[in-house]
This record gives sequence, structure tokens and C-alpha cells, in this order.
Amino acid sequence: MKYLAEIEEEKEKESQLIDVYKEGRYKKASYSYLFIDIVSYSFLPNEKAWYVITRLTSTLSYIKRKHKDIVTEFPTGDGVVLCFNNEHTAFNFAVLLLIIVKRSCIRIRVGLHNGPGCIYSDINGKENIAGNAINNTQRIMDTGDENHLLVSKSFHDSIINFEEIRKEYTFTPTEIIDKKNKRIEVYYVYNDDVGNPSKPEKPSPQVEEERAKKYEEELEKHINKVFKENIEARRMFTIPPSR
Repeated sequence: MKYLAEIEEEKEKESQLIDVYKEGRYKKASYSYLFIDIVSYSFLPNEKAWYVITRLTSTLSYIKRKHKDIVTEFPTGDGVVLCFNNEHTAFNFAVLLLIIVKRSCIRIRVGLHNGPGCIYSDINGKENIAGNAINNTQRIMDTGDENHLLVSKSFHDSIINFEEIRKEYTFTPTEIIDKKNKRIEVYYVYNDDVGNPSKPEKPSPQVEEERAKKYEEELEKHINKVFKENIEARRMFTIPPSR
């Protein structure tokens, strides 16, 4: 039989995996999930999409250096998921991210949720996470629009007792319907500096495409403005050659 050796080798791996599963010898716990998605990303031309995802990745790397409580993270194509050990760190991370990217002309929406999950190694040998909680985080985030910071009821109940958070942010409850027509109670969070005070309502594909065209123009203006500022800054600090 062709590939018999390969089949037997994979059969042995499956046997070992089942032993691990039955004995519960895998990394599992309750985590806090931060799901980030770039708004209108799929409508952007390749070069703009490259700039936006690269800028977001750079910002995430910067913020990660200030937060050591991250369990794992992985890209989602037009965004990223981060897994934390506690809700407080996840919330502060999301707030700082929204503030920074807003000034960089990057449009994102964010979802926060908590619940059980299992860590596993993906095809590239990097840690990933499985479980319904992370799927629910994506469903919550998917219903948002630009600058929305959406949190599940369980996440809200976990952080609302922190006085500095309760006093600084408004948590408005609402009910959303996800892609599976399931009703979910969430809170949209905002203050003068972060979040979107409008009730979450994802725009239609037609509206999103029209907005994406305007966004592309705004993005081009922002890039040109920063580029011009960089040139002027280099001129100011360039030492003229001696005669």
C-alpha cells in the first residue's frame, strides 16, 4: 500500500494525542480575549492594506512591551487576537490601542470577552487558542463599527468594580444579533478620548464600500502629510557640509 509508513506514523501521533486529551495534559484556563479588526480592510487596494496592517502590527508591538500579561496572540488576516490572564490588563491594552491608532488614521473595532480556552500549537508551531469563548469574542466584535469598544456582559461584570474604570468610562448596555441570529447582551464603552458613543450597527456592504473609498483618500492624505513632515524634519537636522 502506498504511503503505509506515513499512515502508521500519523496513527501513532493520533494515539499519543488521545492520551494527552484523555488525561487532560494540555494548557487550559479562563482567559480574557481581545479581538481586533481593521474596518474596511477588504476594500483597500493592496498597497494601502499593507500600510494599515503594518502600522497596526507596529503599534501592537509597542504596546505589548508595556504589558507583560499576554498569554498568546495570533493574526487573523485583517486583525489580530490577543489572550490575557486578566480582564484589567486586556481592557487597558484595548483603550491605549484605540487612542494611538485613531491618531494614525487606522480604523479598527475591538471586542472583549472572557471565558475558558485551550492552548495548542498551530501548523507553524506557534501557540494558538481554541474554544467557544474566542468565537464569541469575534461575534461581539463583528457587530461593531469604527472605533467601537464592545465588551460582553461577563467581561463588563468583571471590570466594573474597578473604581478608576467605572468613573472614567461610560458602559451602555445593548443587545446585538450576531451572524447566527443569536441575541447577545453587550456594552459599548466610551469617553471623550476613546470608543464610539453610537449604538453598534454594522453598515451594509454597499455603505462600507462607499466609506472605504473616502477612507482611502483620507489615508493617502495622512501618509503624504507625515511624509512631508519627515522631509522637513530631516532638512532641519541636516548639517550643511563645511566649505
